[in-house]
Amino acid sequence: MGLTWPDGHFFACDRKTGKLRDLGAIAGHRTFEDGAPRQVARALVSGGDGAVYTSGKDGVLYRYDPASRSLSPLAARLPALPGRESWASLEAAAVGPDGRIYGGTSDGYLFLFDPASGAVVNLGKPIRQGGFDGLVVAPSGRLCAIAGERGGMPREVRFDPQGGGFTLGGIPRAGQGLSMEGFGAVIAGAAGTVYAGELDRIARLVIYRIE
Repeated sequence: MGLTWPDGHFFACDRKTGKLRDLGAIAGHRTFEDGAPRQVARALVSGGDGAVYTSGKDGVLYRYDPASRSLSPLAARLPALPGRESWASLEAAAVGPDGRIYGGTSDGYLFLFDPASGAVVNLGKPIRQGGFDGLVVAPSGRLCAIAGERGGMPREVRFDPQGGGFTLGGIPRAGQGLSMEGFGAVIAGAAGTVYAGELDRIARLVIYRIE
C-alpha cells in the first residue's frame, strides 16, 4: 500500500499479479498559504489488528482492510489546534507491544491510537517545531522519536508510556559531529538499537540505543 504524490491517492498493489488499484484521493489541501502542498501523509502503519492506517483530509484517520481490500475513513482524527486541521498529517508511526499505535503529526504532536476502541489520545507537543523524521518503539514499550522540521534542527525525544513523560535530548550526533539535516528513515533493531539515515547528500548512518 502507499500514497501518491502530490495528489494523495491511496493505492494497493497485488504482489502476485503486480496490478495496482487506486482507491481514491484522501488528501486535502493545506490552507492559509499560497502554493502550500497537498495534505499527504508521510507514513502508513500496519496495526496489531492486521489493518493498515494512515491519515487524510483534515487529519482524519483511514483504515485499509487487506481481507476485504477496502479503505474507509474513521471517526478518529489526529490532534490539531482548531483551524489547523488541514495541516495535520501523519509523519511517523510505530506499533507498541500491546498493538496500539504511536504517531507523530506534521504539527509536532505525539499521539496514541487504539485500533480496538478507535480512540486517539494527544500525548502533547514535545518541542516547538513541527514534524517528525521518525518514531520507533523498543521491546520494552519505550518510544524514541526524531522531532523537528526538515531543514531545521532535529531533536531526540523519548517517551515512557509507564511514566507518561517526555525526555528531551539534543541534536543527534553522528560520530563526533552533530547531525543537522534531519533523517529520511528511522528503524528499530534488536535490543533497543536505533538506526537512522540522514537526509544530507553525503548521508551518514546514525546508530544509538534507547534501552
